[in-house]
Amino acid sequence: MFVHLAKRIAMPNDTPVTKCGWNTVDGYVSAGCADGLVKVLKLEIPEVGDARTRGVAGQAQLTKNQTLEGHASAISSIAWNEQFGKLTTADSNGTVIVWVDGPQNEFVQDMLNNRTKNRISDMKWNSNGQMICIGHEDGNVIIGSVEGSRIAGKSLRDNKLAKVE
Repeated sequence: MFVHLAKRIAMPNDTPVTKCGWNTVDGYVSAGCADGLVKVLKLEIPEVGDARTRGVAGQAQLTKNQTLEGHASAISSIAWNEQFGKLTTADSNGTVIVWVDGPQNEFVQDMLNNRTKNRISDMKWNSNGQMICIGHEDGNVIIGSVEGSRIAGKSLRDNKLAKVE
């Protein structure tokens, strides 16, 4: 089976997209840009219609197109916590922001951590959404809780981290 996405979404000032994330549970797509801007989009595909036309791109409705501001440098990592509906973004300056879908159906900042100056290479939430692993380019690894507290940290000296799995 082949899949082809055919919805074009323009970023302000033609800013290059550096990272993308997809929340498969709630249908959100997030895009982080080189200038620190983050976009959250939601495409809803109608369940009606016959099997031949169900899921056709022309029938999809863009029901959310929100710009999130808070980063000052290129987005280096995006991770969705699908169990708790949280979006976590990180930039090349080491700032990490956790966003939640607020009461007015708009994503708002839930937590901000900008204590580090080390670039975040990658982040990943565990399968039940209770913990996040954050890997820094300089070899530092931090485990945090969904509530925002630090659980553990480890320095893997002389190692450059590129991916968290």
